[in-house]
Amino acid sequence: MGGSGTAHARQLVDGLIDRVHSEWPSVTFVMAFPSGEQVLLPRHQAGLPPCQHAHDGYFNAVIRPHCAADPLPRARGTCRMVPLRGTGPEYRLELRSGAVTTVPPERGNRPTREASGGS
Repeated sequence: MGGSGTAHARQLVDGLIDRVHSEWPSVTFVMAFPSGEQVLLPRHQAGLPPCQHAHDGYFNAVIRPHCAADPLPRARGTCRMVPLRGTGPEYRLELRSGAVTTVPPERGNRPTREASGGS
């Protein structure tokens, strides 16, 4: 069920990873999924091979194998990207709308910027 919705959600996650790696390449983030799964997203400059093609397929190739359950159930909910040491903002991706909200570290829980990730 929801194959194309799940594929779209994975593309949104790839886009979020690309944005985080572009805006905060030296920061390690923890990605929290609606399923409760959490995955470490190493800093972009962690000595790993460079990510190619704007991180297309990164979710399936790098993140999904480390999850015990489908981290994007029914392509609903919110994915959160939180800096490991509080160095950057928190990113929130609403899977249904594709909207990304950033929360600066000094304000904690007040969203400041939204961008559409729609297609």
